[in-house]
Amino acid sequence: MTATDGAKGTVLVTGGSGFLGGRAIIDLLERGYEVRTTVRDKSKGPRIEENISNEIGRPAGIEFFEANLDSDEGWPEAVSGCRYVLHIASPFPPNRPKDPQELIKPAVGGATRVINAALDAGVERVVMTSSVAAIRGGENQEDRDYTEDDWTNVDAVAAYPQSKTLAEQAAWDLVEKRGEREKLATICPSAILGPVMPDDDSFSLEAIERLLNGMPAVPEIGFSWVDVRDVSAAHIAAMEKPEA
Repeated sequence: MTATDGAKGTVLVTGGSGFLGGRAIIDLLERGYEVRTTVRDKSKGPRIEENISNEIGRPAGIEFFEANLDSDEGWPEAVSGCRYVLHIASPFPPNRPKDPQELIKPAVGGATRVINAALDAGVERVVMTSSVAAIRGGENQEDRDYTEDDWTNVDAVAAYPQSKTLAEQAAWDLVEKRGEREKLATICPSAILGPVMPDDDSFSLEAIERLLNGMPAVPEIGFSWVDVRDVSAAHIAAMEKPEA
């Protein structure tokens, strides 16, 4: 398969079994792209294919590749012939890890692995899912406009914000070093909510479900959130627009 196959070419979506990844696959298919995705276990493929096909009302025809964020194996094959890559996969355990490196290592290593493989394959653009936690965390809590020059102080936050911040910084350092900065864009959403499919796995959704089910001793909390459909649309817009 080449980048010119299909009406618009082929897009690799990492983390296609996830909440945002699944929505991005749906939106890409409906826009006329061919889609492939990576999973840690290819046995998940038929179920993902079934769920996506039911959503779009036709066979999805997704290609599945087995690849893991902490291994080089599988990534060159997954990106070969792709026009674009949406790197959405990132570790997010339900409980705080004892060792922050459990999150940081696969997040940083996965980002650099995917981007290196994509650039080696000649893709036009990589769009990476980062987080508002990479911009406005720890001591960086002022009420103002934030820009690409703002970063979370990783010494003042927990493992997850550390992993997102360090992964995005590593991604920008990599494309800068390779002289291909224009091929990367990052999206930094807050908590992602919205319509779900069967088998969707999202910590944000799980937290809301717990609240609705009468989670005991709920503190007075507030958080920013964004609709999964808007986050998917932002990824695709950044993918298609060279000026993004």
